[in-house]
Amino acid sequence: MEGISWSLMIPGLISNLIYLIEATVTIFVLLFAVRYMKRNLLQNDEIISKIERLVVIQEQKQSTHFSTKESDE
Repeated sequence: MEGISWSLMIPGLISNLIYLIEATVTIFVLLFAVRYMKRNLLQNDEIISKIERLVVIQEQKQSTHFSTKESDE
């Protein structure tokens, strides 16, 4: 009788094991995706700060150019 109950339980155990493996893989994929997105956001922040610095430099150049142009006149 114990042999019959074990043979009935094994498919359930196997399906539960498959669900556990699927859940574990899903969690790792989500963690990898979050890590990748964080890295991209940090790179985007660096690019934005570089662009902002270039804009400030360009504005300074333009203001210097206008002030020298006005003094020439």
